Amino acid sequence: VSYWGAPRDYLWLCSTPPALIAEEMTKAYDYGANRVWILNVGDLKPAELDVEFFLKLAWNPSAWNGANTYELLEHQLARDFGNESAPELASILAEYYRLNFQRKPEHVGYPTNNLFSGDESRQRVVAWRKLAARVDAATKNLPPESSDAFFELIGYPVKAAAAMNEKCLAGSSAAAGEIHRLTDVYNNQTAGGKWRNMMSDNPRRQVDFGIPKVSPVSVPDSENKKPAAANPAETNFAGADFVEDNQRVIIEAAHASAFVPGQDASWRKIIGLDYHGQAVSIFPVTVVVRAEPPDILRESPCLQYKIWFRTAGDWKFTLRALPTFSVETGKPQRYAIALDDGPLQMISLPASLDEHNRQWQENVLRNAALTSSIHAIRQTGLHTLKIWMVDPGIVLDAIAAENGGEQKLGYLWPDETLMSPLK
Repeated sequence: VSYWGAPRDYLWLCSTPPALIAEEMTKAYDYGANRVWILNVGDLKPAELDVEFFLKLAWNPSAWNGANTYELLEHQLARDFGNESAPELASILAEYYRLNFQRKPEHVGYPTNNLFSGDESRQRVVAWRKLAARVDAATKNLPPESSDAFFELIGYPVKAAAAMNEKCLAGSSAAAGEIHRLTDVYNNQTAGGKWRNMMSDNPRRQVDFGIPKVSPVSVPDSENKKPAAANPAETNFAGADFVEDNQRVIIEAAHASAFVPGQDASWRKIIGLDYHGQAVSIFPVTVVVRAEPPDILRESPCLQYKIWFRTAGDWKFTLRALPTFSVETGKPQRYAIALDDGPLQMISLPASLDEHNRQWQENVLRNAALTSSIHAIRQTGLHTLKIWMVDPGIVLDAIAAENGGEQKLGYLWPDETLMSPLK
C-alpha cells in the first residue's frame, strides 16, 4: 500500500483501493498463498485503514465477493465512528480511492503538469472540492472525542489530496500552503501532539511544491452537469444500450448488455476499482486458460455490448484494463474480441517483469494498460461487441471505439455514450 522505487514513490498518502487489495490477495489465496501474507506498508500511520482491511481479509478471504468492498470497510468505520456516520464516511472514502486511482496525489504533477486536458483538470478540481466539502460536513456530525481519529483517517488524506490536485492543476499557491498547514495540524495538534513528526507531506523530497504555470481553472455551474443520455423515445436505435456520438463510443466495462457465463466461470463486477469505481473480472480466478478459438467460443464467459453505429468503416477499439500480472508467470494477460459473428482477435496486454521498462512505468502511474484492435463496420445500425476471457485474472475497466474524428480520448476519456440512464 506504499511504494519506494521506480518510476516514482508513493509514500505520503495511502490511496491503494481496498478493492485492489482484495482482488489481488484473494487471487493469491486461491492459487495457494494461504499460510503467510506480507504487506509493504512503509509509514504505518497513513495506511491504517488499508492495513486493517488487509489483516481482516487475511483472516477470512471468503468474506469478499467482489461487490461488497465498501460494506466491509463500513463495518470498520461503524466501530470507530458509529453506525449513523459510517455509510457517508464509506462513500467519501470510495470517491477518495476512485479519484486517486486515476492518478495518485504523489503523481499528479509527475512527470508533467500537462497530463490532463483543460476540461479534465477542471473535472478533477470540481470533484476534489466537492469531496473536501463533504469532509467538512461530516466533521460537524461527529462527537468531539472522534475528531482526532477522523482527521487522521479521513480528513487529512482527503483534504491534502484535494489540495495537491488544486496546486498542480489550478496552479494554486494557497493550496500548497494548505498542504503544509494540514500536515502541521497532524503532527503538532492532533491528539495533543501525540503523533509529532509522524507525517511528512514530502517523503524522500520527490514532491515538487513549486507552483506550475497552468491556465486558470474556472468552474461554472454548468461544469457540474453531465450530458444527458440519448432518449429512446426520440430516436430509432432499437435494441442498443450504447450509441455512437461524433464518431466515438465510450463504454464502462461493468455496464455490459449481457454477462454470458462460461462453462466453469463468469464475468462479475468488482465494486471500488478502476476509474469509475467498478470493473469486471473473472470468478473463480483458478479456471484454466482458454487459448484456442474453438474452446473460447464454446467454454469462455463473454461480455456483450449492444452498440448503434451511425458511421460505417474501420473502427479502432481500445480496451483499458488493470496492469496486473498474469496468473501464468512471465506471460501476458489476454482476452479475445470480436464484433458480431466476426473472427476472434486475440489481444495481449503489455507484459514486463522489469520495473525499469518504460511501458510498465507508464501503466502503473496511470493504473491502466491500453490495448487496441481494428474491426470493420460494413453497415450502420445495431452491432454487438463481444469480449471473452482467455486468461483468468484480467480486470477490465472501459472500452473506447473510434472512427477518425478530431477529438482525442485524453487521459480520463469522455463520458460514457449510453443510450439511456442506467436503471
